Amino acid sequence: MTDSRQPVQLVEQPLLPLFLTSLWLMTVAMCFVALAGIPTILQGKVRLIFSYWQCLPALIMLISVCCVPKKETSDKCRQRLLLAAFAMLFLSPFPTWATRSSGNIYFELCSIACLAAALWLLMEICQLFRFLAESGQQIMLTVAARKTQFLILCFAIIPLSAVYCSGILGLFTGTSCSFQDAMRIWDYGKISLFLRVFLYWSLLQFLFLCLSATWTATQQLKKLLKEPYV
Repeated sequence: MTDSRQPVQLVEQPLLPLFLTSLWLMTVAMCFVALAGIPTILQGKVRLIFSYWQCLPALIMLISVCCVPKKETSDKCRQRLLLAAFAMLFLSPFPTWATRSSGNIYFELCSIACLAAALWLLMEICQLFRFLAESGQQIMLTVAARKTQFLILCFAIIPLSAVYCSGILGLFTGTSCSFQDAMRIWDYGKISLFLRVFLYWSLLQFLFLCLSATWTATQQLKKLLKEPYV
């Protein structure tokens, strides 16, 4: 007598709920950056930098990266995330020291390295979000991750690289008086408000990506709790 029952199909568990703790921490860190970015990026004020405010979101981002599940991410991806997060946290005090110092070249270079590490970390997180969204067939989240990568590249990395390179070239053409003058671009008037808006827009887009990923992971977790699977 044959068994007429249909074979049970295993339902693949979505990956995003496993990253929910990390996603919440990233969202909290980016909320701090978005709030502090209004006076710092848009208005060019350095008051918050004197109080080491940038160290707090850097620490939260490192904790969030440490909470990324090991089994669901490749070793290379996790290593890149940890390296970028550690580098950003280690270099995060240097913008304050550079602001308080009287043109210390070492502090200025380390501040630039801190900014580069932060942008590197954002790009790596976007790549992780793309992987999670594509594995879970989340089309909108995939598009948002690609859009965020494009905005960070075109509105943050390329413009900042161009500004710093133009400052260095100004040393040879006589436009910049000193190396310190070429590297200090955040003083109001050194870069245009148009570029500041682009930089802040790219950060807001990354915050939106974190919020979208967190909301999607929360909805998937609720669905898993309501509908048990075999």
